Amino acid sequence: MNSGAPVASFPVFTFIIALFFLGERLTAMKAGGLVLVVLGVILLRV
Repeated sequence: MNSGAPVASFPVFTFIIALFFLGERLTAMKAGGLVLVVLGVILLRV
Protein backbone atom coordinates (compact mmCIF):
# COMPACT_ATOMS: atom_id res chain seq x y z
CA MET A 1 0.00 0.00 0.00
CA ASN A 2 1.32 3.43 -0.96
CA SER A 3 1.06 5.83 1.96
CA GLY A 4 3.09 8.66 0.41
CA ALA A 5 0.15 10.83 -0.69
CA PRO A 6 -1.77 10.78 2.63
CA VAL A 7 1.40 11.44 4.61
CA ALA A 8 2.40 14.29 2.28
CA SER A 9 -1.02 15.92 2.72
CA PHE A 10 -0.75 16.17 6.53
CA PRO A 11 0.29 19.86 6.38
CA VAL A 12 -2.97 20.70 4.60
CA PHE A 13 -5.06 18.96 7.26
CA THR A 14 -2.98 20.59 9.99
CA PHE A 15 -3.65 24.02 8.52
CA ILE A 16 -7.40 23.34 8.20
CA ILE A 17 -7.56 22.28 11.85
CA ALA A 18 -5.55 25.36 12.90
CA LEU A 19 -7.84 27.55 10.81
CA PHE A 20 -10.97 26.41 12.63
CA PHE A 21 -9.71 25.76 16.15
CA LEU A 22 -6.86 28.26 16.58
CA GLY A 23 -8.07 31.12 14.39
CA GLU A 24 -5.05 30.88 12.09
CA ARG A 25 -5.14 33.26 9.11
CA LEU A 26 -4.33 32.40 5.51
CA THR A 27 -1.42 34.52 4.29
CA ALA A 28 0.14 34.58 0.84
CA MET A 29 3.08 32.54 2.12
CA LYS A 30 0.81 29.87 3.62
CA ALA A 31 -1.37 29.77 0.49
CA GLY A 32 1.75 29.25 -1.62
CA GLY A 33 2.86 26.45 0.68
CA LEU A 34 -0.53 24.77 0.48
CA VAL A 35 -0.42 24.95 -3.32
CA LEU A 36 3.04 23.35 -3.32
CA VAL A 37 1.84 20.57 -1.01
CA VAL A 38 -1.17 19.86 -3.23
CA LEU A 39 1.03 19.80 -6.34
CA GLY A 40 3.42 17.42 -4.57
CA VAL A 41 0.56 15.09 -3.66
CA ILE A 42 -0.64 15.15 -7.27
CA LEU A 43 2.87 14.26 -8.45
CA LEU A 44 3.01 11.38 -5.97
CA ARG A 45 -0.25 9.99 -7.33
CA VAL A 46 0.97 9.97 -10.96
